[in-house]
Amino acid sequence: MSRNLLINSGLVCVLFFSLLAVSAQQTKETTEKNPPLTFEELRKVVQEIDKRALAVRERGNVLTLLDAFRSWEAEYAARGAAARSAIAVRILTVAPEVGNYAEALRYADLAYGVTAMGRLATADELEGYKPVDALEALARAAAGVQVVMINEAHHVPQHRAFTLELLKKLRRSGFTHFATETLYETDGRLNARGYPTAQSGYYTGEPVYAELIRTALKLGFHVVAYDVQGVKNSDERERGQARNLIERILKDAPQARILVHAGYAHIDESGADRVGAATMAQRFKEATGIDPFTIEQTEMSEHSAREFEHPLYRDVVARGLVSRPTVFRNARGEFWMQERGRHDVTLFQPRSRPLTSEAGGRPDWMRLGGSRSPYRLSKQVCGGAPRCLVRARSAREGADAIPIDQLEVLAERPAPALMLPTGEFIIEAQDPEGKPLTNFRVRK
Repeated sequence: MSRNLLINSGLVCVLFFSLLAVSAQQTKETTEKNPPLTFEELRKVVQEIDKRALAVRERGNVLTLLDAFRSWEAEYAARGAAARSAIAVRILTVAPEVGNYAEALRYADLAYGVTAMGRLATADELEGYKPVDALEALARAAAGVQVVMINEAHHVPQHRAFTLELLKKLRRSGFTHFATETLYETDGRLNARGYPTAQSGYYTGEPVYAELIRTALKLGFHVVAYDVQGVKNSDERERGQARNLIERILKDAPQARILVHAGYAHIDESGADRVGAATMAQRFKEATGIDPFTIEQTEMSEHSAREFEHPLYRDVVARGLVSRPTVFRNARGEFWMQERGRHDVTLFQPRSRPLTSEAGGRPDWMRLGGSRSPYRLSKQVCGGAPRCLVRARSAREGADAIPIDQLEVLAERPAPALMLPTGEFIIEAQDPEGKPLTNFRVRK
């Protein structure tokens, strides 16, 4: 991957998320000795972080990078709330790559706080609605539409796990194209190769995201990179994403049926995105006349602590109404939505529950629809090192493939389990600087 590509991807993905945190922190910022950062100042901070990160990443592995971000936290916090949020966004992005999902949730709440809740819907709004299984209900609702758009919070692989299962349903009903955010157009061999690599996209280093792409390819979807590089502001990005969906799919296949997986507000059908631009979904609808079926799953989802969760989410979970991915539907077949006019349906994700002790605390959603089960690692997997990165990749894929699963392991604690499907795997352990420790094959 080139230096410019990595840095630009960082600006595309991190700058806009950091801007969300600016408004959340603005009141607090004015009480600090440092004045609020301007957009350009924040851009420079993100560029600086990315340049430092690139140098670190080239001399180690993902643990090396995560350790560096953690060590820089105090430095950037001293420069104000926006800079602190920028480094928090980096940590929350990388932590899921090594299975540290709780850490990702914690840093997301540090960056965004309670202002990310959206409209404060109340429990009485659900009167007349019943909870139903989201996967089945949404697959049926999507059967008659041409374009489905679903979003994710980029630090929550649980959202990717749901889209992965939805992919299977939509493929059976005739969907042909899968367009997902922050793939690199430069990886022209992705569809032929059949699996993602570090050069495939910005988020492909996270194993569930990689599995989402891998599954789409196995199912016969044409996987499309629709994101844009070199943008100067949010409006350019939203317009560019919509344009790429049209030019890279509908121009040659006007009847193509498309599932678009995007981040946060890109799928909003009305209003501005969180930094003031008309969204990708709006631009797409204006240009094509196609009304996408939009599924919002970032608002009604777990956080690091209850106080950061939407009050309605806390209520329905406490009442036992959301033990699996759930949508609410009334007797007329209408879905409940938190933001009427912005989305067609709001999806409620259950709180993560640990699997049995055999899984070493891995969350239940890592079963990925029942396709995976635990593979418990031995106490010696780190080869005597106090800490290591353990990766499992398919023996049928190249050494450049993103791992099927990947974990940070501490020798002083019981090793968590890898979550693996049936097959043959190469399991590798490295120290935090990338030095090989152990390497062996397993069949599951």
